[in-house]
Amino acid sequence: MRRVFVFALLLSFVLSFVSAASMPSHSKIRISSTKWFDIIYPVESENSARELFDKADSIYEKICASYGKEPDFRMPVVITPDTDAYNAYFSNGHYNHIVLFDAVSDESMAVFSEPLLGTFTHELTHAVSINMRNPFWKVIDSVFGDIFNPGSAFIMTTLFKEGAAVSMESSGGEGRLNDPFYLHMSRQAKLSGKFPSAQDVTGARDKFPSASASYGFGGPFAAFIQQKYGMEKYAEFWYRAINAKSLTYETAFKRIYDVSLGTAWKEFKDSVYVPDIPKNPLEEKFVTDFFNPKSDSFSRQNLLGSRFYGLSSSDVSVSYIDGGAVWLCSAQDGMFGVPKKLFSRDGILSARLSSDGEFLAVSYEDDNSSGTKYKSALYEIKSGRWHEIKQAGLRDACVYYAEGKIYVTAVYAFSQSASLVTFAFDGKSFLRASEVSFASGESVFSPCFIEGNVYAVCRSGLEWTIRCFGDLRNSNGVKNETYSFLPDARLRWLSAGILGGKPVLLFSYAEPDTFPRLGWLDPSSKEMFLMNTDVSGGVYWPVAAAGSVVYSSYFYDNRKLLCLDTTSLDNAGGVLKLTAARSAVNESSDAFSESHGGSLEGTFSSKKYRKPYWHRGTLLTGPVVPGYQLIPYVADDVKNDSLINTVPFVWGLTWMTSNPWDSDTLTLSAGTSFDAKAWGFSAGFSGSTSTSLFSYNEMPAVVVDKDGFVQASNNLSLSSGVNLGGKADLLFSLENKAFFGKNTWGFGGLILDYIEDDNLYFYDKNKVSAKISTIRKMGPGTFELGGIALSVAYKTVVMGTAGGRHQYNVFNEGDDMVLQQYLYPEVSVNIPRLLPFSCRDSFTYNLPVAFNVQMCSYIGKFLSFEAESVIFAYEIQRGIPFVPLYFNRFLLTADYCGSLGNSGTDYTLWNFVKVFSDLSGDRMGYRDFLSLKLILEPSFNTGLFANPSSHVSVYCSVGLPLKNFDPGNFKLSFGVGSLF
Repeated sequence: MRRVFVFALLLSFVLSFVSAASMPSHSKIRISSTKWFDIIYPVESENSARELFDKADSIYEKICASYGKEPDFRMPVVITPDTDAYNAYFSNGHYNHIVLFDAVSDESMAVFSEPLLGTFTHELTHAVSINMRNPFWKVIDSVFGDIFNPGSAFIMTTLFKEGAAVSMESSGGEGRLNDPFYLHMSRQAKLSGKFPSAQDVTGARDKFPSASASYGFGGPFAAFIQQKYGMEKYAEFWYRAINAKSLTYETAFKRIYDVSLGTAWKEFKDSVYVPDIPKNPLEEKFVTDFFNPKSDSFSRQNLLGSRFYGLSSSDVSVSYIDGGAVWLCSAQDGMFGVPKKLFSRDGILSARLSSDGEFLAVSYEDDNSSGTKYKSALYEIKSGRWHEIKQAGLRDACVYYAEGKIYVTAVYAFSQSASLVTFAFDGKSFLRASEVSFASGESVFSPCFIEGNVYAVCRSGLEWTIRCFGDLRNSNGVKNETYSFLPDARLRWLSAGILGGKPVLLFSYAEPDTFPRLGWLDPSSKEMFLMNTDVSGGVYWPVAAAGSVVYSSYFYDNRKLLCLDTTSLDNAGGVLKLTAARSAVNESSDAFSESHGGSLEGTFSSKKYRKPYWHRGTLLTGPVVPGYQLIPYVADDVKNDSLINTVPFVWGLTWMTSNPWDSDTLTLSAGTSFDAKAWGFSAGFSGSTSTSLFSYNEMPAVVVDKDGFVQASNNLSLSSGVNLGGKADLLFSLENKAFFGKNTWGFGGLILDYIEDDNLYFYDKNKVSAKISTIRKMGPGTFELGGIALSVAYKTVVMGTAGGRHQYNVFNEGDDMVLQQYLYPEVSVNIPRLLPFSCRDSFTYNLPVAFNVQMCSYIGKFLSFEAESVIFAYEIQRGIPFVPLYFNRFLLTADYCGSLGNSGTDYTLWNFVKVFSDLSGDRMGYRDFLSLKLILEPSFNTGLFANPSSHVSVYCSVGLPLKNFDPGNFKLSFGVGSLF
């Protein structure tokens, strides 16, 4: 048995070093250094690295000048193409660093002429603003690490952090503040009478639009106060808050600006432009409700808080995406049928119908790799069969017929480059037919097919156009005709359809001072028709169906599905007709591959990157090495480690660092007990992919004293999760805890008492578990979860005495070793509603319920059962001034708990036969308990605490014991917990 223990311990150590050495999927990683940055990248991203190398220092110096400070720190910047999802982040975890995802943005973020540099400016502004430190905190930073930043951690919220970054990225005429689609959130909120307070959008909101509200209001507010009070005052505000010279962001604001945040926020609200239009779009004669066109009020479906997007249409139907599912309605003779759910899938990006309504081209996110990948597939509507295109990196796919054959055209993106790729589908597989490439930094969106040609929305610099690429069935048919119109307009979501009996291309467009509007292009006449009036909610994802235009209308906290009658709009003078400016660039695909912006040459040089971890890190003090106490006969909780107790045995210093792309973390610790009788050392290796594909955590430790060895221990955990067809998740995990040495009866490191018990003990726990879950969000409601989760865990525990037995042995006489094995399954079921109706937005009253059944998870309990239901809930989603508190929701729940078993009986794997004897002998008892809980879910509305996942459930519970639980006597309790 000792050999087994030693083998497990050695295996854990080996696995730790293998894991710690893991790197991204690129074998050739390079580093290029400027005056202020170390740019780290794989060779696949060298062009992006060159682009950043040329401008990084000057961008840094410009931002610092805006904040009235000199550049004073270096940091690494990582460029990685491991994900297709465009994003980036700054982090001061362990040390300041930036990670840029080298990918092409979607339409909502196509707001820069040079996307990589614009995104870098945004993230670098975070670094500059939260490092506005005074000399005292700079000293603390130099000793303990960049993460010691009280103003960033406890005072400044996402509203101010993202406000600073968005306003800086937009200061040169680009960025989100110059995009009317981005500004629509604040404008629509004012028009609808739902303009939030500053405390409402700090980042704590956990209901749609959740943290996006911090971006939508933070950027415009930051620009407003900068323009009104000047950039110098704004920098002073950041300096005061970051150095914790005020306790809250409100008091810091008042001290610097001499006006309250509430007063400044009201002035900001008054400055937000809104057109003079009805706040209810149904008051317009040309707008109707999609689900109930004859009513002057919104239909029930439009009052649920849905997020309608991804609209598409065919000759006979219209589809949309909501609640992680694609819905289909018939659309003929001016009428729409009842929506039918086609399928659910995680991460749906778009779903585009073929002209006959037989196929859907679906683009979606796939997380079964180290980074998120975009993929596309064909879905047969009648049969429900899927045909996946093997190539990754495909988005915005569309499907169409040409000469009786089926083709799919999609946008392929890698690094900063995009192309249009066309595949021929023979019913079983896809064959690449052609590819049209674009210059680096150019973007293409929403390809669609009409009248024998493929069209798409294109962005070059900040110019938005519609382009005709001709017949893409082979490279010989490629052409490039460009249709441009209003110079300051931004375009989105091109679709093909029949309007007024003519084939047209529909799109959404917006100018600087307009809401998103409808436009359409007649390819045959080259005439363009533009809606020249605004409508509340704007026009998003417009498609032509059943003689009208169906579109999604975006409001502050929900979206609605509406219809627009272009004939009525035209009769009211709401359509501007013009001839689109047309230019034919070239009749070959070579025109698209020219370099944009010239050669990237200069002093750029690089070398191989060799560091497994960065040289800077974080220094902490506290308990650093655990001590262990064996408790071999107290094991009521099978799922947890109740046979061994962990105490903070050794106190000292811990140094933590990671690699600059945050996939692997190193922890080194050393210290002593307070009575200086023992010294301990430990190392930690942990990391994960950016998806759930793989994660690991390993911590070996050793404790010694003046006489030599005391303890050695090791903790290892591995997990891997994969997604099954976008409908289920499969998770595997492995845990090992190994201990060898003397029992430590010390507490908190203050007392070290193992002298009288000089035995050497060993403990080895191994746990393997698997879980499959289909539990998903089934609708817009907070508690609308549905699905089932099945899990099973197998756990073994071996422990005993190693060497001679002494007087004070923790085991009974003759029990020098204990072997236990446990097998415990668990089932969880979520039902989104027991009552057969949906709830209005912000309310829950249809009884969503969660069930949980566990077997053999506690000694003396064969079965444990719990059911929890929400009887009523109301979404508060409000912050309060002066006191940094945010209230997410109020709810009333009912909870039923029951268990079947025989107290003291060990229903382990060895004693499973005991279950049948106890059942047949009527020796099992059933105990149950019913309770009602009144719950308030608040969160601290300050610093990093103001985020969607930080709230707690504070409850008052009234319990009614039922069978074998002192029945009939009510019990009142208070506490803090979690729900579902």
